[in-house]
Amino acid sequence: MGDRIYINYNDQPYVYQVENIKVVNPAQIEVLNPADHSILSLMTCTPVGTTINRLIVQSKQIYPEQSNSVPKSPFKPKLLPAIR
Repeated sequence: MGDRIYINYNDQPYVYQVENIKVVNPAQIEVLNPADHSILSLMTCTPVGTTINRLIVQSKQIYPEQSNSVPKSPFKPKLLPAIR
């Protein structure tokens, strides 16, 4: 909880903060329903190597803010070294 996820899309950085982590059975697809704010949902099987349950990590967009205003100071992500 509280961890940040950094994504770049169309040369625009986006930052999300984890606000919910849950384990559900595969039939519980309501965890992917739309929300009233921009969210990023990550899903994987758990335990690893099985299809018993789904681990859902939901994160709220915190940058750029959900408005028409331009941020005062642009976000500058730390660059990770290239993998060769």
